[in-house]
Amino acid sequence: MFSFGMSEILIMAVVAIIFIPAHKIPQVMRSAGRFFGSLRQYHTEFRRMIHHSEAWQDELKIKQSHVNKVFQDQYDDLKRSVYHVDDSSSSSLSSHATTHSDSEST
Repeated sequence: MFSFGMSEILIMAVVAIIFIPAHKIPQVMRSAGRFFGSLRQYHTEFRRMIHHSEAWQDELKIKQSHVNKVFQDQYDDLKRSVYHVDDSSSSSLSSHATTHSDSEST
């Protein structure tokens, strides 16, 4: 996350010696340590949430594809049933019409 090299630490130490009184340096260092510790904790928590969100999103995509497949299968079955009923009714109507016209012609 943050990487401080020796030159950055040296610059911070010089600034601290110049602007912070000697008796307050330990207190400032503790506060800075707490700040960077909490910052690291927030960073870790954020990364964990992102990872959890990505895993949840992947799981949601899998469930969505499963639901889409089930829906498509049901739709195809219904379509076949409707075509089967339509074919049956048209064939029975045509046979009924043929039978009816045969009986009228005699």
